Amino acid sequence: MGQTPAPHTSSQLWREARAIANAEELRQALRLRFEVFAPVGIISAAYLSPATRLELDEFDRFSLPFGCFIGTTDHLAGTVRIITRQLQEHASRLIGTILREINDANLRRAYEAPLPGNLLLSECWPYGDLPSEITSDPATCGELSRLAVHPSHRKRGLARLLINQAIGAARQLGLKTLCLACGTWHVTLHERFGFRVIPGSRTASFRGQPSAAMYMRLAE
Repeated sequence: MGQTPAPHTSSQLWREARAIANAEELRQALRLRFEVFAPVGIISAAYLSPATRLELDEFDRFSLPFGCFIGTTDHLAGTVRIITRQLQEHASRLIGTILREINDANLRRAYEAPLPGNLLLSECWPYGDLPSEITSDPATCGELSRLAVHPSHRKRGLARLLINQAIGAARQLGLKTLCLACGTWHVTLHERFGFRVIPGSRTASFRGQPSAAMYMRLAE
């Protein structure tokens, strides 16, 4: 249960990326996040559970999670989330189910931690000047976060499916702006979807990794 998918042949068809529907799908997403982010050291150890191999933080209860699944199965090969300013009851219920099943006190403590004063990373990013779209109307800004694709399924367009799904969902929510933070090696990927680097942020270093903050206007 909850294992990351084994490699599949390139002839297999992909479902469209979609919202995560149940606790098992979310468990797979949290496990994939652990497997992708834990080795590179960009996630705080407080959010990582080596015992369960899951990654979870306090922003997940404000997030809409999405997944990309293999063929006609329910095996998740990629995931992303949108952080919003509202408590997301569906995601909170799914996470509650997972936490009761795994009984991991450290992960529960991380999930239930008080939120920082600024909910979105773009608002507490210490580099660059935030665009007026974020500062003048922060209530309509969301954050694209935790984009992860299993190594066995990269370079097959899954990131594109996930980002497109997230952008579409953000528009349906009525958000006007999306922001994100990423390694500088991912800047070009996000620029293809209309994200722009926040001036001055490309020189940033996040947990020792060269990073940048980006945003896009969803009305464009």
